[in-house]
Amino acid sequence: REVMAGMLYGLAVYWRVFPAIYGPSTVMYLLRNGGLYAGFIRVVKFGTISALAFVALAALSFAAYGHEYLQHAILYHSTRLDHRHNFSAYFYHIYLAWPEGSLLTK
Repeated sequence: REVMAGMLYGLAVYWRVFPAIYGPSTVMYLLRNGGLYAGFIRVVKFGTISALAFVALAALSFAAYGHEYLQHAILYHSTRLDHRHNFSAYFYHIYLAWPEGSLLTK
């Protein structure tokens, strides 16, 4: 079950389905069933499979689209200044409270 869960989690990370909110609860579930050592092994297996699924899908996309994929799907998120590109519950508050005329409101 950890292998399938890891593959699905890696797929969710790849498709940006806000997987970070599910990670801690999945890890806690894996840790509580079967003792600390067995739970740790299950968490490592889950994490490894998730990472491999993500990397495999990213490698396939890079092979198909090259550097354009890297720029638009991954690197863009580290350089963007658009605070509106966010599905956070705090988006609207940040949008209203941000100073007018700053780089983020232009």
